[in-house]
Parts: sequence; structure tokens; C-alpha cells
Amino acid sequence: MYLTSVKLSNFRNIGELEMHPNPALNLIVGPNAAGKTSVLEAIFYGCTARSFRGAADDVLLRQGADVCRIELAGMIGDSSTAIEIAWGSAHKRQIKVDGVKITRVADLFDYFHAVSFIPEDTELVFGSPSVRRKMLDLYLSQADRSYLSELLEYNRIITQRNALLKEFTIDEENASPLEMLEVWDGQLAAVGAKIIAKRLAMIAAIAEKIAHYYRTVESGESLLRWSYESSAGDNAGGRETFLDKLLQSRRRDFYFGSTSVGPHRDDLMIVLNDRPTRDYASQGEAKSATLAIKFAIFDYLADRLHEPPLLLLDELSSDLDYTRLAALTKLLPKLGQVFLTTTKPAELLQGASIQGEIKIASGKLIS
Repeated sequence: MYLTSVKLSNFRNIGELEMHPNPALNLIVGPNAAGKTSVLEAIFYGCTARSFRGAADDVLLRQGADVCRIELAGMIGDSSTAIEIAWGSAHKRQIKVDGVKITRVADLFDYFHAVSFIPEDTELVFGSPSVRRKMLDLYLSQADRSYLSELLEYNRIITQRNALLKEFTIDEENASPLEMLEVWDGQLAAVGAKIIAKRLAMIAAIAEKIAHYYRTVESGESLLRWSYESSAGDNAGGRETFLDKLLQSRRRDFYFGSTSVGPHRDDLMIVLNDRPTRDYASQGEAKSATLAIKFAIFDYLADRLHEPPLLLLDELSSDLDYTRLAALTKLLPKLGQVFLTTTKPAELLQGASIQGEIKIASGKLIS
């Protein structure tokens, strides 16, 4: 898949922008605050209906503007596709695919897909477990629509179960709350076990890729690994193991009024040479580790979608020395349509053969 046209109106600091990227490498050049990252963010939003910075829609609307609009057009396989997303200060978000309105955001995941990297993504290494869970959920949802449905169902059940936990206290003379809880537990365990199984399968599928990409970027023999830490057991027993964990944590859950085990509490352990990266990695190592994970996920999506997704890379040259940068950029011409932003084009141009350049100044395209 690749984009042939990107049109933006009132997205962050961009007033109006129209660009026609080529199907391979595209370099977006400009000074800080020119809107380079916002272009990537808008493309990602057009693929997923969410910001890769986690920003709310009202933040993305340009100050003083009434309506924000993102239009993407391109090819998916042999079919041309057009996506239009618009919202405003007095308008709810509307999404159209080939001119037809869609009512479920989940349906957008049938079309363009994207993997992004921004410097803040090193929070995958240093940040809280929720950052890593969100990353897994986002890319698994792009690879597997059933995963997205299961995740939405799981979140619905968790909301209902937590409401019940807050409403009642354990009372041996009144079995009604426990009977109701058992119903929710059965549903939660069934869906939760599927989510954990798919997370484990993805982690196993790209483990070697992560190690490979890290060695490529670092040009050494360091070993980067990741593993899944489940609060609901090792998942070997699936639904039954999950149910046992829910039963063991029941009294605590009643006390705190929330569910303490399940995919919403799990974490990814990222380890470099047998040492946790969150405790020992330098900024350069953290960036290399994050890039290795994102490139491995790119391969994972390309394999399951049977074509490469879009690859959006923001400011690769920051925190990477020349050796790391050169090793990384040499990979780019083989990866389908890639968008890169930089304030230092010379550093990127030395490492990769950039087929086209898109320069941005003051939020407007110039070529």
C-alpha cells in the first residue's frame, strides 16, 4: 500500500497542505516547528483515527479554526482508496471511505495501515506498563480485526465488573453479588485468555526480528529480548487459569473496587544483555531498542497484511550517531513507502538513496 495524495486543513499548526508523495522514500525537511511531525501525525490519524502522541481531537484542531480535515488517497493492493476524516469545534468526527460514511472507527482498520516512530517513543523502554500495552494493542488491532473486537469486548466487561465490585461488598448472608460476579468472571476469562494468547503469539513471532534489528542498528553482538509478563498466569491453561486467578484475587478486588488481574494489568519486559532496559539503557540504546521493536512490528504487519504498511519516522538523526544512522537508513529503500522528517537532510542523504524530497515551510508545502 502507498499514498498518492495527502491533503490537510487546519491540523495543528498547518493551515492548508497538499502533497503527492512517491511510492518509496519521502524526506520531509524543515526547521523546528514547521509542521514536519504534524504531517506524519495526520497520516497516522488517517490510518487509525488516533494521534500517535495520544492527543485529543480538540488539541489537533488548529487554534481559531472551525473544522479540521484529513484526506488520504492511495493504493491498497490493486484498489484505489480514499479516506476523509473531519471534525470541528462544533462538529462531531465524521469518517468517509471512498465517499461513504462509516460509523465505527474499527472499520477504518480495514484500509491503510501505518507504523510510526517519534523520539518520545523511547517511553516504550522507560515508561509505564500502559505505554507498552497500548503499543501492543494498536498494532495487533491493525493486524487482526478480531483482536480489536475482543479488546473492545474485554474493556466493556471490565467496566461492568468494576462497577459491580464498587457497588457491593462481600456478605456471606447475601450470595447475589458473588453470583453476578461469577457471570462476569466467566466472560472476562474467555475473552481475556484470547487477548493474552494473541499478544504472546505476536511477541514470539517477532522476537528474532527484534534481536536482528537491534544488532543491525548497534553494529554489535548485544542481545535485545522481550517477554510477556501476565498477571493471569502463563496462559497454558487458558480460560481456566484466568478464572483461578480471578478467584484468588476476589477479596482484594472487592476491597479496592477494581479488577487486579488480566491483560489490562500485564506488561512487557524488555531486556538488553540480561539487564532490564528501563533501569540500565542509555538514551542511545533506548532509541535503538525502540526502533528495533518498531521495525520488527513493521515486518509483522507486512507479513499478515501481505503488503508493507506505511512507515513514518520522525527525526531519526537525533540521539543516533553516524554509524547507527547509516546502518538504519540503508534498510529504508527496501521497506515500501517511507516518510522521514529531519532538520538535517545531509545526514540522512548520506545513508540512504532518497528518491524524493518534500520540503515544508510555515506549514505549507513547497517543492
